[in-house]
Amino acid sequence: MIDKDDDPGALPHFAAVHGLAVRVSGDIPQQVVLNVLAQKDDPSVDDLVKAFNFYWRRDAFIDFSR
Repeated sequence: MIDKDDDPGALPHFAAVHGLAVRVSGDIPQQVVLNVLAQKDDPSVDDLVKAFNFYWRRDAFIDFSR
């Protein structure tokens, strides 16, 4: 469940109460997963973690052919 706030720049209530910050927003997680699925028919959890870590460090999608 995603909290919807009137202020798009505001943290969701849960995040604010627990001292969390937004690090990845919007549709980026979905795009990372779609990128992996476009390259691998049956990706492992490890593949997904690698893809998210790659994106986090480089602000770019992983290329599994390399």
